[in-house]
Amino acid sequence: MVSDEEILDSIQLLARTEGIFTEPAGGTTLAATRALIKRGAIKRHESVVICITGNGYKTAEVMLDRVTKAVEIDRSLADFERKIALPPNETPAAAVTA
Repeated sequence: MVSDEEILDSIQLLARTEGIFTEPAGGTTLAATRALIKRGAIKRHESVVICITGNGYKTAEVMLDRVTKAVEIDRSLADFERKIALPPNETPAAAVTA
């Protein structure tokens, strides 16, 4: 058995290390595997395949307290420039390459 906290930690670990944003079911499989490794039921250096199903966008609200709030912008370049506060007469490409 794993806790909700362990599941959320595992969702965050997958996102950070593998670029996979999974739903709680996927986080549960990783959390359970980590618990089995900790208990010694799975050897630490043993190869293991974990089935991660579903994507995190179905239940993104479970991670809201753990991530930085996204910045919302309109579809215009002007709004983008306002949000990133570019100095006058500087283009986004110039800001990136500087």
